[in-house]
Amino acid sequence: MVENLSALIDTVQKNCTIADARHARDMTMCTFLLEMREYYRWEMEIPYGARLPRDELGDWLNARESLWDAVEEEDFAPLPLNPAGIDPFAADDINRALIPQGLVYSSGLGHFRKPHFVLAELKRAEMREG
Repeated sequence: MVENLSALIDTVQKNCTIADARHARDMTMCTFLLEMREYYRWEMEIPYGARLPRDELGDWLNARESLWDAVEEEDFAPLPLNPAGIDPFAADDINRALIPQGLVYSSGLGHFRKPHFVLAELKRAEMREG
């Protein structure tokens, strides 16, 4: 298994946080607030449909914005899969290390060139048309 799965997860999350810090301002206020509500729900593992605690959500949002201010200018961190680390956009190289261990990784540039990073458990692999 990955030598230090916790460090890998933390690094992927850090890169997501940096991307969020750089691109949160690209959304309209309404979209931003709706997405942040769902992000809070996901991070706190609150079931869909459950009422969100207004004060806690506000405190979390203030803390998140402070975190973003602190990391916005940082470089994306290499993933700790070898001593030198692997560039977080080198998904093919990363997957060569992770797939045999039952994990899969994706990274790239999405809408408005916002970077995205995903680490997940591999449930099934298929090859189609070569």
